[in-house]
Amino acid sequence: MMRAVRRPPEQEPMADHKRRYKQTGISNERGMLDVSKSRLILNLWRVCLWCLAVSWSTPGVAFTLSAGQEISCKVHTVNGEYSIPEQNRYAYGFAGFTDFDQSGLPYFIFDKSRFPQVDQSSGILVDFLFYHECAHARFESHFKGPFESELGANCEGLRKMRIDGRITAAQEIEVGRFHANANLYATLFGSGITFWQLTLSCASNPPSYDETVYGRDPPPKNVPLGSFLRN
Repeated sequence: MMRAVRRPPEQEPMADHKRRYKQTGISNERGMLDVSKSRLILNLWRVCLWCLAVSWSTPGVAFTLSAGQEISCKVHTVNGEYSIPEQNRYAYGFAGFTDFDQSGLPYFIFDKSRFPQVDQSSGILVDFLFYHECAHARFESHFKGPFESELGANCEGLRKMRIDGRITAAQEIEVGRFHANANLYATLFGSGITFWQLTLSCASNPPSYDETVYGRDPPPKNVPLGSFLRN
């Protein structure tokens, strides 16, 4: 009796392959579809991760005020006007922080998870926070040390809010009350009340210097430029 010689799988006719897949409960077409589906899901997952990374790391240039308007902070450079980008992430324990990139240009970090702690009512304190940080960037080359930096940012921020019509007398009282209750920068000014009183006095007088021109004026100093709720 002659013994049947079994051909290796790669030499079997296509019909034999299909028969073997059916015998094992697997179809060739289905296997190929399952592999394609898995690859599609994996690629979609990779795209989603990439989108999340981009949305976290790519800075925006517009800040949304409490009334819903979008606003951007602009500074002067030797090459023209520059809109300061912002990032929404941990701000070293502050609600807002101004920092500078390798070229010396400013950018903002806002920890929006802390905004409800700053203001739970009208939103004016969040608006004031934006103007405060913007003033850090607009005048920073003229400030000498933390005392001048924080007072100058408060003063010029309030002055600009008044010019832009973004704050009322009643809202100024609200912002002052927050300074007193939180005892903001008491280590610099003795108390939050004193800090606000100095702010009001300064903002009532004309500015004593021009805005910083980046690329022409001395580079920013390495001082902390955060605002509100430092841990």
